[in-house]
Amino acid sequence: MDYLRSVLKLSPAKKYFIVIIVIFISFLKFIHVSVPYYCQSIQPRKVIYECFEDPATMNRTGIEDVIPLDIHQRSETMHKTNSDMPAFSKRNFTMSEEKHIKYCIKNYAKDIKKGGQFWKGTQYNIRFKEHRYLVPNKSIIVDIGGNIGGDAQSFLDMYNPQYYIILEPLKLFYRKLNLRFKDRRNVMIVYNIGLGAKYEIFMIKIEGNVGVATSSFSGSGKGSCSLKVVNALDFYKLGVWKFSVDLVTMNCEGCEYDLLENILSSNLIHFFKNIQFATHPTLEKLRDPIRRYCQLQEILHRTHKPTYQYKYVWESWKLK
Repeated sequence: MDYLRSVLKLSPAKKYFIVIIVIFISFLKFIHVSVPYYCQSIQPRKVIYECFEDPATMNRTGIEDVIPLDIHQRSETMHKTNSDMPAFSKRNFTMSEEKHIKYCIKNYAKDIKKGGQFWKGTQYNIRFKEHRYLVPNKSIIVDIGGNIGGDAQSFLDMYNPQYYIILEPLKLFYRKLNLRFKDRRNVMIVYNIGLGAKYEIFMIKIEGNVGVATSSFSGSGKGSCSLKVVNALDFYKLGVWKFSVDLVTMNCEGCEYDLLENILSSNLIHFFKNIQFATHPTLEKLRDPIRRYCQLQEILHRTHKPTYQYKYVWESWKLK
């Protein structure tokens, strides 16, 4: 009671100050007690998709379903002999190329930071707008890693190609793509395969936002969903020798390294007029991505030249 009387005798200013202190302490206690539970309640629930694989198709590679396009397209490249088009080995670098590779590796931190400008504003749309050379109703585009079809829709709307071939290894997305483009079957060709250096089947988990960034080079372990990869050379030999591809665009969550190395080691590289790819160097299971990226830069320079480049993010190269 004596304490209360002493408080009542205080000046209005001091009473006001005490009230503020009490309110502030009460607020801190509320934060301490309530926030952990509040944060826990808004944590997004991890969604894991269960796949039910058909045993009859598990032993198939997917390459059996590929049908060569019936195109009789004349190309300067077609008339070159194998001796005119040497296959390049990523191991045979000149002294100048080795120097460039070392410089590229050294500047990784600087280059990837600068490459991040790709995502500022609407700059990322360059991966569609850069390809105005595509001729409506005549161009051929190969999309490796079709995902749910966002990029494909943009290319269809902007350029209306003669053929748009999508390779998507995840059956969940493969079905979505077929459903999305069911009215464009005269243009769209969708295959349930991925491309790489060799034939492989990965059993993975499809997690998160409908699995948009699912990759065999990341994730939390083995799952129930199959991801089939076939040798890139075998796929392209089914038809690419007969015509030139106007654009191959790759966004396959890490497969770009194996795929580019495989193509660049063969004569097939001469049949791709334009090559566009994302890079994903930070995926945890990728083997030596920085050095491999820098090596790919030097090999690409032998046959192509960059038209736009955000290093380690997105870039496009044109046949010389």
